[in-house]
Amino acid sequence: MTYKLNHELGKIVSPIELLFPDGSSREYANGAEALAEEFDERYVISSISAKENKIVISLEAATVPSIDFDGDEVLMFE
Repeated sequence: MTYKLNHELGKIVSPIELLFPDGSSREYANGAEALAEEFDERYVISSISAKENKIVISLEAATVPSIDFDGDEVLMFE
């Protein structure tokens, strides 16, 4: 299964740099180019900033809550 980023990124016309949780990064000419990329993992945006004429978007891995067999979210007590 592959995933795409939030479609609202397609509205950004400035160069974009995506920072991934593993420390790697990728640069794109604009949001539409970044939006065309497909990823093997699901990411959510953790922060957006501007640096050296680029929009820098930090990503983090999306977490999926555990669901029990009834379809309810499992609560964990420590």
